[in-house]
Amino acid sequence: MTLRTIEGFGGSTTIANFQNNSPTQRWANTTWCSIQTAIGPRSTYGMRIAFDSVASGVASWGLDLRAAGGLGPLASGGALGCRMSFSSVSSGQYGAISFGNSDLSALEFTIQRASDGTVNVRRGDGATGTIVASSSADAIPADTFGYLEIKWNGIGTSKDVTVRWNGVAIITATSVNIQGGSGTHTCGGIGWFGRTDTQDLYLLDFTGSAPFTNFLGDMEVWSFLPTAATATGWTPSASTNLSRVNSNSAGRPSSATYNGAASNGLEDRFSFTPGMTGSRTILAVASRACLLQTVASAATAAGRLKSGATTSSGATGTPPITTSTYQTDLWLTNPNTSGPWTPAAVNALEVGYQTVSVGSGEVRATQVLLEALARASNSGLNLFVF
Repeated sequence: MTLRTIEGFGGSTTIANFQNNSPTQRWANTTWCSIQTAIGPRSTYGMRIAFDSVASGVASWGLDLRAAGGLGPLASGGALGCRMSFSSVSSGQYGAISFGNSDLSALEFTIQRASDGTVNVRRGDGATGTIVASSSADAIPADTFGYLEIKWNGIGTSKDVTVRWNGVAIITATSVNIQGGSGTHTCGGIGWFGRTDTQDLYLLDFTGSAPFTNFLGDMEVWSFLPTAATATGWTPSASTNLSRVNSNSAGRPSSATYNGAASNGLEDRFSFTPGMTGSRTILAVASRACLLQTVASAATAAGRLKSGATTSSGATGTPPITTSTYQTDLWLTNPNTSGPWTPAAVNALEVGYQTVSVGSGEVRATQVLLEALARASNSGLNLFVF
């Protein structure tokens, strides 16, 4: 397996901005979903669904894995981990995670918590889908945060599914039929349903090397917005370069609040207030730049990350027109040392963006976000330092 994405939910406290600024990676129902700023054992950010239905397409948020999206489909399965709480306030189905087919026209299978705490693997949706495997009763208590992990080896009529809660397997199903959809049976998206809170998310696929070859266990996703500018090659729409990209509240990131560049090779970079302490195990860093271009000129830009004496460029991408979208790079090792990340190295990072090729318009940046995937610990935690 290799790491596909992480999510700390710290990019925006406004649900419409969470949706609009990452359309190729995630979506959210703006009526029933909301970003919470102080939930879970660490009183930090997460996604809340305040609606009972676990049927297809209702009151959900999720990850878009379609071929046209930013992450790409999971052809051979993968592993998903997230911290969750299932509400006791419900009409019967207490929340579910569903896995869609290649174009998200149907649900293939669902992991659903029933009212007695039993966890079911259902072919199809979480309300009426055929149950193909179940845990014991009270496997997941209501109104209690724990770490849920799901592993599956593809979608078909004879596949394996393992579900863990706080590191303990509650379902180990082999050779079960989890092909509930139609069309091409590759996972094109994962959706969350019912009254649930979710945070600290990771997603793996079945490629890559250790430690991304199996469940990761209880994880935390630390998110940081920048606190100082270290390079300012772009022009702010007002005030300072830092002030244009360092907010997640009051409708930010916003296409109206930006740094702009109309020439090639211009760079902005920003540093962060140190927030990681102790000897924590850090598995990956994600650098995110929220970018757009003003006209359809095929302009390109790349994320930038400076660690120690080494400044690296992420993948070159083409920002969308009008609405800014996250351009994300995952760094599994420290480019400065080619070794594992340390808290000190993460604390000293600079993250930004650079124009590669600008056409007739302008490339604009509306936010910079740094996230780190770390093994859970009760010591030395100072999350979401802005």
